[in-house]
Amino acid sequence: MKFRRRPLKLSSADSSWIALGLIVASLVLPTACATGTTDSKWTYSHSAARAFIASECPNPALPSPRRVRGPVRELDATGETFRRVERLRGLSPLERSRIASETREYRAAVGFGLLYPQIFLRLVVDGEEASGDLFAWWPVGIDKHGERGKLPSMPQMMAERDCREVSKDSDLATCRYCLPDDFDWRSVSAFLDEEGAWTLPDESVLPRPGTTVTVAEGVEAELVTFTTDGVSLEVELVSDGSIRFYSYGNPDVRTEPEAMTADSILRFIQELAK
Repeated sequence: MKFRRRPLKLSSADSSWIALGLIVASLVLPTACATGTTDSKWTYSHSAARAFIASECPNPALPSPRRVRGPVRELDATGETFRRVERLRGLSPLERSRIASETREYRAAVGFGLLYPQIFLRLVVDGEEASGDLFAWWPVGIDKHGERGKLPSMPQMMAERDCREVSKDSDLATCRYCLPDDFDWRSVSAFLDEEGAWTLPDESVLPRPGTTVTVAEGVEAELVTFTTDGVSLEVELVSDGSIRFYSYGNPDVRTEPEAMTADSILRFIQELAK
């Protein structure tokens, strides 16, 4: 099974959308007291924020599972973004990882629209124990927004959220949220269990959304919901020794129980990053 949605390709035409996304993000982020080193409401100037998010979190990240040799299935461009986040965080793909039969691992990416940051969750469940990591990612090209005005730059936004250990390549940046040592990962695991996240089918098994209408005498057509932007849930998991992929695009516009479950999982992951 392949991830199906196409990647975000930034162009000059996207700048107004990106600015809108940063405005929205600035409204929901907590206001911080300004210091003598910045002339904005943000705790850190752009340059200071870049240095801060490059620092290490107090607690270490989960180690990657051991990688085994072999080919990795070819994915579409959106799936490759998922893979790039994994590579930047030093994670081997689950299909090429050696994982104990009693261990479950759930990786979910939320985003692929025009609002940033976007979120990547990793949860590892071993019996009754659960642990995990939470990451953010964004295109490095939008870091310059906010350097010259009232909008924050992405490093400033990430510094306010205590997302550090930044890692990036030519056009994608990621960081890891510095969650407390006692973060309740068992509750995250319990929520996913209750929602049926481990067995949720792929969106492709659902009927195509739409309504058949008569557009002329003897002629019928299907009305299909169309969105110019939105959010996707992309998941890769291993459970009972089996690897599964599934994805949902804009599940909030669908009414099937499976799509409603996907939307609930998506919103839950977004809340974790606030």
